[in-house]
Formats: sequence, C-alpha cells, structure tokens
Amino acid sequence: MQDSDVMNSKSEVTESAPKIPPEIRALLGEPPLLISEDGAAYEFLLATFFNAVRPTDPIECLYVKDCVDLTWDIQRIRQVKAGIIDVTRKEALRSILESILEEGDLEHRKGRISKADLKADEWYTCPETKEEIIALLARYGLDEKAITAQAFALRSRELAKLEHMLGSAELRRSSMFRDIAAYRGLFSCRLRYEIETADGAFSLAPQPGSL
Repeated sequence: MQDSDVMNSKSEVTESAPKIPPEIRALLGEPPLLISEDGAAYEFLLATFFNAVRPTDPIECLYVKDCVDLTWDIQRIRQVKAGIIDVTRKEALRSILESILEEGDLEHRKGRISKADLKADEWYTCPETKEEIIALLARYGLDEKAITAQAFALRSRELAKLEHMLGSAELRRSSMFRDIAAYRGLFSCRLRYEIETADGAFSLAPQPGSL
C-alpha cells in the first residue's frame, strides 16, 4: 500500500470508509492522535487496512491496528520534516542575505545583520522587496531553491533524527506485515492438524459389532 496523505482529509473520507464492527473497534482502543490531527482520516485509514488485510480473529485485528499506527507515524514524521523546512525558510533567507547584501553602508556586521533581518521580513509582506531579493539572488546564480537548501542545512541535525525515526517506523511496519503472514501460516497449520485429527477419529466405516 502506498502512503498517501490521509491525515488532513475531512468528512468525505468518513462517508466512503468501509465499516469495522463496533465490538472490534472497541477492542482496538483510542487512536493515538495529536490535537491537530483529523480523527475521521485516522478511522478511514484503519478501515482501509481492515478492508485490505481482512483480519480473521482478534489477534490479527491487533496486528493490523499496529500497522495502521505505524503508518500514521510515518505520515506524521514526513509532514514534520516538511514543516521544519517551511518554518526555517525565513531564517535561511536571512542567512543568505547576510552574505550577499551589497549596499555600501553595510560595512559593519551589525548593520548587515539588521538589514538582512528587515529584508527577510519584507519578503513575506512586500512584493516589491521580494522581487528585489529574487533579482539579487539571481546575480549570484541563486534562486528560491537556495532558500530551501539553506533551510535544510540549518536543520540538518533535526532532519537526520527524523529520518532515523522514519526508517525505524518503516522497518517495524514491514516486520509487522511479516508477523501477520507468519501468524496466519501458523494458524493455518494448526487448523489443518486439528481437522486431520478429527478426520482420523471419525470413520464412515461400520464399527465392529454395530451390525
């Protein structure tokens, strides 16, 4: 299953979600959601997994719930990574401007930092200033992608930790799918043994003395 962004979906998701029996849903407990996350989207993801995997007993249901929670964590971590870059863009722009501002009255570092800070603010509030900064970046062979790159560089340590968390969650989810398959295989073997045992104990042939 591909990881699609279902965390921010709204009411239309709930309407199309396959249904989970209430007694099974109660067994699974409360969803591990943050206050900013959409409960309807989580329920849709849960129901979609149930519809795809079709667990056959309560133990498999719990396995599937763990897979859903790990998938939710994976989506959350990916969104956090993007959010960190977004909130760092202003700091990244200021950092770039500190190194390329050309005004002659910015000989002192304090003045350069103050001007860069002001320009970074005006990037978001003044279209004319934004166009001026884009032109300045272009003179140095840069564009808005350079701001994103600098944001990555400024938050590389935090992003590396998140990448480690993401990889761990993906590995655990893959392992969980294998656990479901292994459990089903074990259950199938046990069921086949019980059927064969029952068949061996029952015979259609007449028993001695029954005639």
